Amino acid sequence: MNTRGFSTNSAHSQPSSRSTALVVLPRHRIPVIFKSPALLALGVYLTGGSTTARPVLTAMVLLSLLWAVLYSLNEWSDVRSEQNIRVPEWELAALLLICTLLCKAAGEISWKLGTLFLLMTICQCCYSLYPFRFKRFWQYGFVLSGIINPLLRLWCGVIFGWHALPALVLITFILLHTGAVLRARCLLRQRDQQLGYLYIPDRAEAAGIAFTILGLAGAFAICFTGLVPAVFILMPAGASFFSWHAWSHPHPSLAQLRRSWMLFAWMALAGITALLLQKHHGLSAQSSSGTNKPSLRISSPSNHISPPPYSGR
Repeated sequence: MNTRGFSTNSAHSQPSSRSTALVVLPRHRIPVIFKSPALLALGVYLTGGSTTARPVLTAMVLLSLLWAVLYSLNEWSDVRSEQNIRVPEWELAALLLICTLLCKAAGEISWKLGTLFLLMTICQCCYSLYPFRFKRFWQYGFVLSGIINPLLRLWCGVIFGWHALPALVLITFILLHTGAVLRARCLLRQRDQQLGYLYIPDRAEAAGIAFTILGLAGAFAICFTGLVPAVFILMPAGASFFSWHAWSHPHPSLAQLRRSWMLFAWMALAGITALLLQKHHGLSAQSSSGTNKPSLRISSPSNHISPPPYSGR
């Protein structure tokens, strides 16, 4: 395993005198943003909440906006630190202010939702911005993007539900996201070496393939056990094709692979539509398929005792 540390590169220490226009959301991030409301809606559906309740719909919009701003913040830092371009400090201040306002708006819906928004903002700031910029360490990216971020987004929906989230769902999403992160960092190995970042070891590719295969198996299991609407079978099928494309082809860079990310945008939109058409899920699907087993569920006091934050009780 490579244990080399990072060094402050010249791009960061001596920024160019060139200026740039307002840093906006990178185009390749747009498909990923659709995943945020899809994860929230899925969390609501799997815990018996109503995906069409006004607070849920508002939370979906706020979560999409938050991640658009957080990705823009990451782009601001990348342009400044890696592309040797001077960017105005007021842009960072504006992005942080918008994040603060979005966290406050989420807190008006539920203090739990506001807390989750704040945690996502803090984690992403530590990932992108100096003096932390944990993006320099592939291990932090693995934990943040592969585990923390997807679970926080999923839990933004769980807080609107009535019962516990199936453990199978948690394990599946962690496996899928960690596999994707490992593939991305493998493709960014050359960039990380050039910037003096701590880059991922070669043997991580085998782990990434294994995580991806196990995650896809879990996704098919979720569909076959009736935890989600039948149309969701198209998602692991599409993800399987994309995973094969991502791992089996010799992509020269992550930028080339990102051209295929529009598939995820359409899949996320289809998933959101399917979930909005299902007002309440409850335990009916699991009971009818005989999968309501305690071993497949995560116990949480908030899920069993506290009602949804918009119920007024």
